Amino acid sequence: MGAYLLRRLGEVLPVLLVVATASFLLVKVVPGSPFDTDRPMPAEIKARYEAHYGLDQPTHVQFGRYLANLAQGDLGLSTKYHGWTVNELVAPRIPVSLQLGLLALLLASAVGIPVGVLAASRPDSWLDRIPMGFSLLGICLPSFVIGPLLSLLLSRWLGLVPPCGWGGPEHLLLPVLTLGIVVAAPIARLTRGAMLEVRASDFVRTAQAKGLGPFRVWFVHTLRNALLPVVTYLAPAAAGLVSGSFVVESMFDVPGLGRLFVTSVTNRDATLIVGLTILYASALLILNLLADLGLAWLNPRLKRGQAASGGLTPGYLAGLLLAPAALLALHALLAPAKAWAVSTGLWAALSGDAARMAVAALVALAGLAVLVLVVRALAQGWARFRRNRPAVVAGAFLLLVGAACLGAAQGWLPLADYRAQDLALGPVGPGEGHLLGTDTLGRDLLSRLLHGGSVSILVGLIATVIALVFGTAYGIAAGQAGGGVGEAMMRVVDVINTLPLTLIIILCTVVFGQDLWLLYVVVGGISWLTMARVVRNQVLALRATPFVQAAETMGASTGRIVLRHYLPNLAGTLAIYGTLTVPGVMLLEAFVSFLGLGVQAPMTSWGLLIKEGADVMEECPWILLAPSALFGLTLLALNFVGDGLRDAFDPRDTRR
Repeated sequence: MGAYLLRRLGEVLPVLLVVATASFLLVKVVPGSPFDTDRPMPAEIKARYEAHYGLDQPTHVQFGRYLANLAQGDLGLSTKYHGWTVNELVAPRIPVSLQLGLLALLLASAVGIPVGVLAASRPDSWLDRIPMGFSLLGICLPSFVIGPLLSLLLSRWLGLVPPCGWGGPEHLLLPVLTLGIVVAAPIARLTRGAMLEVRASDFVRTAQAKGLGPFRVWFVHTLRNALLPVVTYLAPAAAGLVSGSFVVESMFDVPGLGRLFVTSVTNRDATLIVGLTILYASALLILNLLADLGLAWLNPRLKRGQAASGGLTPGYLAGLLLAPAALLALHALLAPAKAWAVSTGLWAALSGDAARMAVAALVALAGLAVLVLVVRALAQGWARFRRNRPAVVAGAFLLLVGAACLGAAQGWLPLADYRAQDLALGPVGPGEGHLLGTDTLGRDLLSRLLHGGSVSILVGLIATVIALVFGTAYGIAAGQAGGGVGEAMMRVVDVINTLPLTLIIILCTVVFGQDLWLLYVVVGGISWLTMARVVRNQVLALRATPFVQAAETMGASTGRIVLRHYLPNLAGTLAIYGTLTVPGVMLLEAFVSFLGLGVQAPMTSWGLLIKEGADVMEECPWILLAPSALFGLTLLALNFVGDGLRDAFDPRDTRR
């Protein structure tokens, strides 16, 4: 364990170097300048500013100077806040986000894990359904709905706490509760699902047969192994909390890092963006290391595997150190490559309809593969699935909502034009002329709700399919490879995970233009990272089980082991993570669209409708309640279906 810890600590600085290089170059390809204003700046003045900040020098010179300053702890000068360094801008905000994130994480863990254990102790009873019902509310309602509702209840109605601001302990309650509820809900569901899976394991039945007491069996053997997916989930969740939440910090006027980061992106403040990215990367790498150490403590088999994986090899270290040079060379070739692609017509082909059709075909094939896996599992466990009445009803509800959204998008339903404005009418409550009322611009809310649903559902499903297929394949490959190769693959995940999604989407927008299909692919291409970590850790645990070792001893091929042993035993976790990924992707779509990089007018989505409703919640509550209710019910149905799929998928679940 000591050698493993030293090796992982030795990887932190090279990985941070790769992250700094990648984020620095990503910022360089973003259009615009921090000196751009509404009124054009004279060329002479702009040239002086660029010379002052060294922006007129070659990219490799700028990067070398930045690394030299970074080695001394200097994150550079802000190009937007003149006279301020990044250190001065960030320093007062770190304690704010750290305090808020740690309190929210503590609340989420203290509530989520016991609730999950309690629900798993009496499955299908009121002790299971009531806590899981509340946890589903936390999953199904986004933070920008939970926050206003809590503010309305605790501040405006009860007058217990101020509605916003920062300064005293009373200002902590609303943001901590909002973040804590959002994180506690998936923790509770993961804990419950893992407890139900582990309790059916052979070693738990053996412990019971030996006469061990219920407390020792439940908490020492069952809970310790059930915490593996929970600890894996906590690492990126904790990094996101302690590095700041833009939505919550903006909602409650909290001066934290998340709010500062998005402001820096919109201001094109390159040094501030890179500095905040490095801080987030440091937090994520440290927390991932702590999570891996926690997994090794919880599962001794993982500890032995880590100890046997060797130290930090010279080849691996050299690869990390050469990665920045490779990225700089790639950046230098980017402009000539784009010019060549434009001149040859390749660029038009890649950004045209043919490329979109190719991407759509690949996504369709991946979706078909997932569908085949689901149908195959349901064919084997259909009796258990159909006995789960809530799952069957939820599946029928999802089909109904999907059909209604599809009918609205294709013009098959007699609805008003969702783009037609009636400023003279304005916002009107539900009535005969408008079943769900109108929004602030007089547009029919029912029509906008169904059209927005078609976008949100497509984003959620397509991105989730991409995340499931790629994340599962990558995680299985990393777990099966093991040793230094598996660790190197996980460090690649760490590096990608530390790059802000906002920067990646901006880069793709610059290269390929603003397109809805781009949103599907990019969001799905980011959402697989957590899935890969979860699958890899589960595969490492499965490789140490007797049935997998027996299959390897008998000469079974890797493909057979994956299909016959890994996938069936991973299906329960994947089903739960899939149902958690869909709402997460939908919320991510709302955040991206809020930044102006996703769904564009006159199109809409559920996330945008909820945001618009939250802004006018007190004057026009129906604008918030209608999309929130349908969004929440859809996500609630997804979770019920996920529970049914877990029962149908998991071959170790013998409950009838």
